[in-house]
Parts: sequence; structure tokens; C-alpha cells
Amino acid sequence: MSTSPSRDPRPLLWVLAALGAVVGAALLVLGLTAQAARPAPALVGFTPGQQVEVGEEGLSVWSRSAGTLADTVCTADGATLLRPVAEYAVTVAGSRFYEVARSPEGFPAGPTVLSCSTPDPVYAGPHAERTVATGLAGGTGVVLGTLLLAVGVVLAVLAVLAGRRRMPAGHGSIPLSRLMPETRGSVAAYPGSASWERTPPRGPRHDLPPPD
Repeated sequence: MSTSPSRDPRPLLWVLAALGAVVGAALLVLGLTAQAARPAPALVGFTPGQQVEVGEEGLSVWSRSAGTLADTVCTADGATLLRPVAEYAVTVAGSRFYEVARSPEGFPAGPTVLSCSTPDPVYAGPHAERTVATGLAGGTGVVLGTLLLAVGVVLAVLAVLAGRRRMPAGHGSIPLSRLMPETRGSVAAYPGSASWERTPPRGPRHDLPPPD
């Protein structure tokens, strides 16, 4: 019973590798470009009890010192603002600013009175989640693009390995008959073998006496 030869997987692997590399590179460039082109957030310094304007996207309170977050509580119109669960920072004019507090979801836009229990200088600015590009034209695009590029590289390596496994035995070797033309037509005819001894010599015999 004959069996059909296995299908060569290399064409499909190369197509998928190229597709992953192209799409991954496009998403990576899109994400990095969007992040670089996003304008720096505008931060405004305030003193306790000062009125500031809250935008539609909410606000965050920022400080130049990462340690300000540790013991600082901020309020807006008497309501306590949320504290970030992890350190978050933005760069404005070459300086790092660290988030101290943020408004909750649904916080009303408009003027509000801010106060923070810290002697450190603090600044009102846009909500932290609005300071970075999101989606495919942002952080998601960077992560997804990097993963697709990695998958493309892996598939290309698998295609190369599949090609080596399908290479026939003896591929690239030089036949013995080309190295020793006088043995062409004989099997395993090399010096010392039985076939070599049975093969009659060709050309004039120099071991016989010359004819009379």
C-alpha cells in the first residue's frame, strides 16, 4: 500500500513569517510614532485651597519628588482623590513628574478647589491615563508589533530547519565516479576491494616483455 509524500510546509511557513514581520513592524512603528508625537501634558502649580479647572477627562496631581506620594492626601472640593497603586511618571520639559493623586471616574468637569497635605510643590494636570497613547496607535501597538515580529522570526527559523530536514541524503556530495573516472561502471571499485581486483587493467601492460 503506497503512501503519499508529506506536503512541504516551507511555503506556508515563509508566507506566515513574512506576514508577521510586515504587520509587526507596521504596528511597532505606528505605536512608537504616536507616543513620540503626543504632546507633553500641561501642568499648573497650585497652593492648598486654590481653584483649578478640571477637564472632561479628569485630573491628576503631580510632584517632582517620587516620595511625595507616600504620605500625601489630596482633596477636590472636600472629596478625597484616589491614590495611584503604583508609581507613574511623565516627562515634561526634561523633568520627571510623579503622580500623587487622581480624580475618580465620573468626576465632574469644571472649577474645583484642590488641597494636598504636603509641603512639596504640587501641580495639577491631565489624568494620568490620558498622558499616554493607547490602542494600536500607542502602547498596545508597540506590544503587539513586538510579539508579531518575534513570531515572524521563529517561523522563518522553522522554515529553514524544515528545508534542511527535507534535503535528500548525499545532497552536495561528489560521486566517486567523478573523482575516479576509471572506476565508472564498477561497484565499490576502489584500491584493495574485490571489484578493483576483478576489473581488468586498461592500456598497455608494462610488466610484460616487449614483443620480438
